[in-house]
Amino acid sequence: MYPSVSVIVPCHNDAEYLAESIPSILEQRYPGDLEVLIVDDGSHPPASTVYSPLDPRVRFICQEGAGVSAARNTGIAHAQGDYIAFLDCDDRMLPGRLERQIGLLERCLEAGLAGGDITRRDLDGAEDSWGIFEAFGEAIPARDLGGGDYLFGEEFRESVLRRYPFNTSVMTVRRKALEVGQFAGSPVSQSASWRNQTDRTDRTDRTDRTDRTNEGLPLFQSAIPNPQSAIEESAIRNPQSAVEKSAIPNPQSAIGARFDPDLLCWEDWDFAARIARAWRIAYCRYPVIMYRKRAGSITTTHDPRKFLSRARMFARWRRDFSDLDQGRKRALRLAENDAYLTASWEFRKSNRLRAMGCATRAFVAMPRLKSLKSLAAAVAGRI
Repeated sequence: MYPSVSVIVPCHNDAEYLAESIPSILEQRYPGDLEVLIVDDGSHPPASTVYSPLDPRVRFICQEGAGVSAARNTGIAHAQGDYIAFLDCDDRMLPGRLERQIGLLERCLEAGLAGGDITRRDLDGAEDSWGIFEAFGEAIPARDLGGGDYLFGEEFRESVLRRYPFNTSVMTVRRKALEVGQFAGSPVSQSASWRNQTDRTDRTDRTDRTDRTNEGLPLFQSAIPNPQSAIEESAIRNPQSAVEKSAIPNPQSAIGARFDPDLLCWEDWDFAARIARAWRIAYCRYPVIMYRKRAGSITTTHDPRKFLSRARMFARWRRDFSDLDQGRKRALRLAENDAYLTASWEFRKSNRLRAMGCATRAFVAMPRLKSLKSLAAAVAGRI
């Protein structure tokens, strides 16, 4: 019996991409039960009028526009799968993604989340592959499981507080990692089991990357001659209406670990960091999605609000992670200070009062001469 998987696809006024993203999910040759939840976050026109798949495994869930984090949380609250995978509606799953990541998590019971590399398509159409080993630019303690699969060591809990790891579209999460609230009682919440479950630790750096593909490396050897037909026959046992309103009054509180709706940006970083406080993180060092950069998205702009989100995230980590030592707390204060200073700089171009407010918050986070100079520049209206 293969574990079931729910794939959550948030959508807001970009349903035209669903014609690419949803087939890329349905074409996965994963032999377990699969459901796809498209969470329409107040699109105009409704996403279901733009894209209407006939496959019974696909459901639309509608909610008023509350943001992408709230949309993902609504999907989590409605999901029935043993595993939950995420995909933004303008990205595409690459072949083998679900089979490989779920297989990896089934092998590594101490892991709560699996990430992976991406193939990135830039605005000019150029493509390249990229992943956490390139992003971190440093040796990452990890157990090499072979075939491009890794299990990160305990040190990753601290490394992820310093650098952005991977985006939401590459994440597949064990349901239990979402259901345990602040993650007490997870397999690695006891430090002894964390250390003992890895028989050896390999330090893997960016220089040993080799090209790998998803093809020819099945982790689930199905006894069914044609796993694809099994997928087609294994639609969710209790299918609901193809288009439904969110039936949960407050989906944000329905499950413990979730995306922070207050963060306009970096919510995926925050989510991964919180899972990593108590669970191991597994990783597929080969592309699992095609990531599309889009003009005007917040990730490609200098919107000051994304730096405010970054500062708030660091502040909340200091508040929520009780096991941090003083050195790490100070480093987070410094990172919070820098984020507020960057937001202040960007706000000087359009909103003098908000620039002053960000510079003041930077000084509160960590009193530095740099913060005072930024406040003086904001008061004087200098850019």
